[in-house]
Amino acid sequence: MIEKVQRRDFIKMLGIAGLLAGTGGISIPMLRFVMPSIPKAHPYPITKLVWSDGSPVRVNELEVNKAYIFNYPFKNTPNFLINLGDEKGNPIRIEVTLYTAMPPLAEESIVFRVKDYVKESIPGFGSPYTVKGVGPHGSIVAYSAICQHFGCPYPAINFYAPGRSVPLARSKIVERGGVIYCVCHGGAYDPYRGAAILLDPPQRPLPFVILREENEELYAVNIVGATIFGKFCNTCGEEGDLIGSISVVKEA
Repeated sequence: MIEKVQRRDFIKMLGIAGLLAGTGGISIPMLRFVMPSIPKAHPYPITKLVWSDGSPVRVNELEVNKAYIFNYPFKNTPNFLINLGDEKGNPIRIEVTLYTAMPPLAEESIVFRVKDYVKESIPGFGSPYTVKGVGPHGSIVAYSAICQHFGCPYPAINFYAPGRSVPLARSKIVERGGVIYCVCHGGAYDPYRGAAILLDPPQRPLPFVILREENEELYAVNIVGATIFGKFCNTCGEEGDLIGSISVVKEA
C-alpha cells in the first residue's frame, strides 16, 4: 500500500508540475521544489555473512529453530536468518511460490502439518516469486525483520519457534508458535511458507532475502517479493548507507 501511494502521489505531482510549466505558471528551477527527488537505485551488494569475530557463518553452525539477525541491503534494514525445523528440531526443506500481495491464510503455521518438506504454491495478487531454502537440508531462509504493516522492526517483530508461546498473542492461530509475529498490531507470517501472511493487518508477505551458499558459507545477494516497508525500492538511497561486502550476524 505504501509503495502504491508513493507512486500515485509522485505521478500526480509530476502531472501538476508539467501543467504549470507548460502554461508559464512555474519556472523550471522551481520544479525542484515542487517535485520530490527520486532516490537512486543501486545494484544489490554481494554480502558475506560473518560472526562478530569476522569468521564466516557456515550452514552447519546455524541452530535449528533459532533466529539470527543481520542487516541487508542497507546498514539499517534488519533481516531474520533462520534454519527452520519441526517441533523436535528436525530441519524442514522449504520451497514455496507466493505473490507480492495476498489475503491472510487465517490458520496455524504449516509446520504442524508437515514432516520434512514444504512444497506449496500460495495464491495471491501481484507478481509471483519463489522462496527456497539453502543449506544441506534446504531449510535455511532469510526474511526482512521489518513488519509490512506499519514498519515495526525487530524486536517488535520476532520469530517464535514451534511450541514456543507468543506474548500478547491476539489469536489462537499463533499460540503454538512456528510464526513470525509482530506485537505492534498483531500481524503474523508463516516462515515455513515463504513468510506468507497468517493474520492481518499486513497485506504483503515479508520480503525474501536470497542467500547463496559457497563452500558452506553464506552470502546475501538479492531480495525478492514485496518491497521493504518504507522503501521506494529495496536499494534506493545513499550508496554509503549500503551494507557493503560483509554483514555481522547476531543471535536474535
